Amino acid sequence: MNNPGNSFLDPKEAEKPEDRYSEAGKLMNMDVKTSIVELSKAFHRHRVSIPIGTAIPDIAQGTFVAPDATIVGDVTLGDNSAVYYGSVIRGDEGPVLIGFRCQVGENSVITSDSDMTDISIDTDESGGRLEDLEKSVTIGHYVTIEPGCYLRSCTIQDRVVIGANSVICEGALVEAGAQVGPGSIVPPGRRIPANEVWQGRPAQYVRTLTGSDSEDLDKKLKTFVKDTELHIDCNYPIGEEHNMLHRDAMEAMQKGN
Repeated sequence: MNNPGNSFLDPKEAEKPEDRYSEAGKLMNMDVKTSIVELSKAFHRHRVSIPIGTAIPDIAQGTFVAPDATIVGDVTLGDNSAVYYGSVIRGDEGPVLIGFRCQVGENSVITSDSDMTDISIDTDESGGRLEDLEKSVTIGHYVTIEPGCYLRSCTIQDRVVIGANSVICEGALVEAGAQVGPGSIVPPGRRIPANEVWQGRPAQYVRTLTGSDSEDLDKKLKTFVKDTELHIDCNYPIGEEHNMLHRDAMEAMQKGN
């Protein structure tokens, strides 16, 4: 004879609340105390969007931010852009503005932080200086930042490609259509002229881009748009999982009362 305590027909067993699950795993049951414990565990996870004071990240609809990326403070991300896995964008010292259809490759860092207030500008070997350097980052539209890059208080114009593992220092300006080769360092205050390829440590002129280069970039951008849409379709929207957890917590507490 079966033990009644192990039977599904046991009334006490039938009265036990069912466990509830989400994409984060087990959430809660009808017991309020257990619900709060499970909810706490779920929230002890990586936060993608982090406000600093009154500065709240502004992430446009249709933009993909990887679940392990971090967006901090005064950051604006334009439509259909993508911030891939492990990347960090920090707007805690000043604003970071990123246009539409930009991609930030894996493990890249973009920060408005700067230790400099004025820098030497030697692009034309005139020995000039830039004073009152603003702590900000401005990135135009259709910009590709490949994996492992570090950008600090600089300006990147439209249709620029920053090669993998490159460093763009304070006050640097990369003009529209230019490309910085992989592994390069663009020194503080350096200007990379439009439609030119620069590479090296420090970056130096390599060649002028041609029409075929522009066509190749257009093809890459089309591929990027498809990849971004695929990542968006396979991931929750920003904050959706936390919103779901809040709703479930309220329901559990109401039923517990």
